[in-house]
Amino acid sequence: MVQKGKSRGRMVQKGKSIKLSGRGRAQSKGASKLNGRGRAKSKGASKLSGRGRAQSKGTSKLSGRGRAQSRGAAKAKTRSRSPRIAAASNPLEGLKALVVNMETRPDRRARCQEMLAKELPWLQYEWFAATLGKTDIIPDDQVAATWNTKKNSNYGTYEDVFDKDQVLLHSAQEFEDPGVEYLFSPGERGCAHSHYRCWEKAAASDRPLLILEDDLQICFEHPEHPEGAVSNGNTFTTRLELGMQEAKRREMDVLYLGWSGWRDGNNKWGKPSRGRKNPFVRKVEYVWTTVAYVIWPQGARRLLERAKPMDQPVDNFMAWEAREGRLNSYVLFDPADNEATFTGGVARQADFKNDTDIRKSDGGDQGHDPTIYLVSVQGKKKPESVQAESAEHVQGKEK
Repeated sequence: MVQKGKSRGRMVQKGKSIKLSGRGRAQSKGASKLNGRGRAKSKGASKLSGRGRAQSKGTSKLSGRGRAQSRGAAKAKTRSRSPRIAAASNPLEGLKALVVNMETRPDRRARCQEMLAKELPWLQYEWFAATLGKTDIIPDDQVAATWNTKKNSNYGTYEDVFDKDQVLLHSAQEFEDPGVEYLFSPGERGCAHSHYRCWEKAAASDRPLLILEDDLQICFEHPEHPEGAVSNGNTFTTRLELGMQEAKRREMDVLYLGWSGWRDGNNKWGKPSRGRKNPFVRKVEYVWTTVAYVIWPQGARRLLERAKPMDQPVDNFMAWEAREGRLNSYVLFDPADNEATFTGGVARQADFKNDTDIRKSDGGDQGHDPTIYLVSVQGKKKPESVQAESAEHVQGKEK
């Protein structure tokens, strides 16, 4: 605060006397300055003195030595010296996709091709021939022949399994510990190897890769939503853009575009993140399905390093790697998803139960027979001839 003094040579500021030097300008830190004609230039309001009006900030002038830069002008000058920030690039620029399709399903290929042309005309993709579990040779050091339910039982629900005569084969408790041993069904093993090969391509790249299965559906309704929301190609594109922007700062390994498992991560081992929740993506502990996901090169390399061999169906395998903290996995939300959503994202399977090429060896949500691919019954391993006969009985139902 500047007080008006009696003599020209003294200004009082905060109880101190400050002598004026030279032409009468007060040398004080951040304080008002007086010019030779007696105009006081204060920080706040101007004062009248002598021949005229004190110039307020933004227009004040100093006599003799030049022009005072106003606060606004100073900021403008600072901005002009700052480097110009380039406009943000399209987060989907350069993103390419592999569409996994079995040669025995040209109907799926035709449906998917028509949908992608209409809904995602911007997407560059190529068809990727799936491994046929019944006929193609699958190296045992890449995908195992059997798998155990113990890991998946932490998240999936198992029940007592009986034979056709209602004889108990395995109790629900056995599925949890020590776990029940199953043969991979041909479809499960072929699916796992198809994704293994996709990971090899992703690991050799320098950018993320979008992996889609040929039963992908991106146009669907949300009957559970109070307003009857509908998702389509616009929803898919807009949400994927937001997800890819988040991916850059979160160093994602995998971003699921379609998923089953609670949106807050299906946390049973760890704890959900605290504080404000991101409205577009959420870090997850364990989710299922591989119908659509983005994978980054480092994520693909991590999966390949652990798949020696892959000892679970592929979605279980990826989920367990996330649960163990070895894979940084996230799910992408559809605008209609909410905290009660179990199956979500911007992608679905076209006909999850009625048009599947993969028989679930443990029965799964499709209600397949959980006894056919059992390795052992009542603690006794089934002879390999019986295993083969049981598996052969249903292989004709798999494409």
